[in-house]
Amino acid sequence: MISFLKKLVFFYFLIGCKYSNAQIKFTASLSSTQICKNDFVQLQLKVEKARGVPKIISPIFKDFDLVRGPYHESNIALINGELESYYAYNYVLKPKAAGNFKFLAADAEVDGQFYKSNTVIITVLKKIATNPNINNFKTTAPTFKTTTNNNASISFADNILKSGENISEKIKNNMFVQLDVDKTSSYLGEPIVATYKLYTRLKSESVISKTAAFNGFSVVDMQPTNYGNYGQQKINGKDYFVYVASKSQLYPLQTGNIELQKVEVENNIVFIKEAFINRNKNLLPVDFLKNLDTTKVPADEIIKQKFTALSNSLFVNIKPLPTKDIPKNFKGAVGNFSISSILQKNTFTTDDVIKLKIIISGNGNMQLINIPQIDWPLGFEAFEPTIKDEFNKLEIPISGKKIIDYSFIIAKTGIYTLPIITFSYFNVNQKKYITDSTKPIVLTVIKGVEKNEIENNKVVKQNSFYVDNYKWITGILVSIIAIAMFLLIKITKKKKITNLATIEIEENKNEKTTTENIILQPKDWLVEAHNKIFGDSNTFFKELNLGLKNYLSTKLNLPVAAVTKKNIEIVFNKNNVDADTTLKLQQLFTNLEMQLYSPFANSEKMQELYYDAQEIIRLLDRFYK
Repeated sequence: MISFLKKLVFFYFLIGCKYSNAQIKFTASLSSTQICKNDFVQLQLKVEKARGVPKIISPIFKDFDLVRGPYHESNIALINGELESYYAYNYVLKPKAAGNFKFLAADAEVDGQFYKSNTVIITVLKKIATNPNINNFKTTAPTFKTTTNNNASISFADNILKSGENISEKIKNNMFVQLDVDKTSSYLGEPIVATYKLYTRLKSESVISKTAAFNGFSVVDMQPTNYGNYGQQKINGKDYFVYVASKSQLYPLQTGNIELQKVEVENNIVFIKEAFINRNKNLLPVDFLKNLDTTKVPADEIIKQKFTALSNSLFVNIKPLPTKDIPKNFKGAVGNFSISSILQKNTFTTDDVIKLKIIISGNGNMQLINIPQIDWPLGFEAFEPTIKDEFNKLEIPISGKKIIDYSFIIAKTGIYTLPIITFSYFNVNQKKYITDSTKPIVLTVIKGVEKNEIENNKVVKQNSFYVDNYKWITGILVSIIAIAMFLLIKITKKKKITNLATIEIEENKNEKTTTENIILQPKDWLVEAHNKIFGDSNTFFKELNLGLKNYLSTKLNLPVAAVTKKNIEIVFNKNNVDADTTLKLQQLFTNLEMQLYSPFANSEKMQELYYDAQEIIRLLDRFYK
C-alpha cells in the first residue's frame, strides 16, 4: 500500500513539473522595426500556451492610424500530451509622422491571471517608400480551391498538358482576375461595391497576395466566410468558373476621380501530362476530368506551376454633395434615416440619474454618422453619451441603427420639456437634403430624499447614543490616547537612533557622490486602477479618479480637494499648457464623473479612460519636468 502511495505521489509530481514548464507567454512583436513614413507595419499581440480563451486588451494608438484589424489568429493542439496553443491579435498600422516611437506594454487576462507584454520600439524614417508594404499582410486572404459541383457543365480538361504546349500561354488563356463595380460614379458618402473575381478554366489553389488599399474610402468587407463556387460564365464562347476573391462596400471620403487599385492572386496549378491520360483511359473514372483527382497520379506525370494573376484597375468619379439648401446641422450622413427618442419614464426625483435614448435608424453610411447636437435646457447637467451600433454590413448600403444613451441630472424640481432633436441627411434617390426630428418630451422632477436630511438624522441618533453611554465611551477614548502616546514616544526615540546612524554612514561616503548618481523611480499613479481593470467597474473608476487627482495634486502643487476642472484650467493658463492638453484633461474628468455618479457604470469605458489617463500623465510629465 505504501509503495502504491509513493508511486502515486511521484506520478503527480511529474505531472506538476510537466505543466509548470508550459509557461504562458504574452508577447508583442512588429513585422519591421524600421519603416518609411508612408509605409505600414503590423503589430502582433500573441498569447502562447493558454488553456482558455485569453482576453487581450486592444491598445490605443496615439501616433499611428489603424488601417486594418484587429484580425484574430488561433491554434490549439495537444501533441504527445503537451498543450500547444496560441491566440494572436494583428493590427496593420500607418504612422502619422516620422520619429522614434514606443508601443507601451499591452494587458491581457489569461486563465484567471493578468499579464503584461513587452514593449516594442519602431523607427519611422522621413523618406518615402516607392512600394508601401500594406499588401504583404495576408490577414484577409485565406486560400481557396477551385472546385466544381455536380451540376457544372464544364470540366478541368485544360489541366491536361499536351506535348509541346507552352504552359505560360496556356495559363494566360484560361485564367484571369477582373474588378467589377456596381457603379462608376457616386455621391460623396454613397457606397460603391467593388468585387474582384477569379475567372478560371483550371483547377488551382489560390491566395490573394496583394490587396487594394482603397485610399479615399471607408471600407466595409463583405467577403463570405467560406470561399465557394460563385458560378459559371461564358466569355468569348468559352465557359469559365467564377470565384469571388474580394468584395467590399466603399464609402467615398473625398471627391474627384479615384483609382481602385489592382489585386494580385497567386495560383498554384497542377498539370497532368496527356501521355499519362492516354495510357490510362480504361483505368480512369468517367468523371476524372470533372474532379481532377491527382492523388493517384505518379509524381513524374505531374507538372506544378505557380502563376500570379493581376486584375485590372478602375477609376470611379465621386461627386460632391449639392451646396444648395444644406441644413445647418448636416454632418455628412448620406442615405435614408429616421430619428426617435425614448425616456425611461416621465417622473423623476432630484436624486435620479435620468436616461435618454436616441435612436438613428435606416440605411446608408451608418458607420460614419456623427451623433446629433442637443441644446440642453437650463438646469440640466448632462454627461458624455455611450454609443452602440447595431449594423447589418452585408446589406448595400449598410442598414441598422445607432443607439445613443445620454445620462443627465436635474437639481431643481419642476416641469421640464426636452427639446426637439433634429438629424439631417442627404437622400441620394431624391437628390435632396431631408431633416427628421424627435418629438418634444415633457418630464416632471419632484423633490428626492436629500443627503443633508439623512446626515442630520444620523447625527441625532449618534448624539443620543453618546449621551447615554458617555462614561463608557470616555474611558475607552482615554485608554486609546494613552496607548497612542506611549507608542509615539517609542517610535520617536527609534527614529532618532536611526537618523544618527544614517548621518554617520553618509559622512563616511565618498564626497564625489552627487544627486546625479541617484536614480529616482517614477511613481505609478494609476497602479491601483490598473490592478482593478478586470474587476468591478465602480471600484476601478474610483481608483482611477483618485490616482489622477493625486498625480495632479503633486504636479500642480494643489491640495487634492482643490483639484477641480476650474482650478486646473487656471493653473494651466498661468503655465502656458497647450489648449489641446487642457481640453483632453477636461474631457477625461467629464467622462469620469459620468461613470462615478451614474448608477450604471459602463465597464466598456474602463480600458479607454485608463489609457486616456495614461496619456494625460505622459503629456504633463513632458511639460512639468
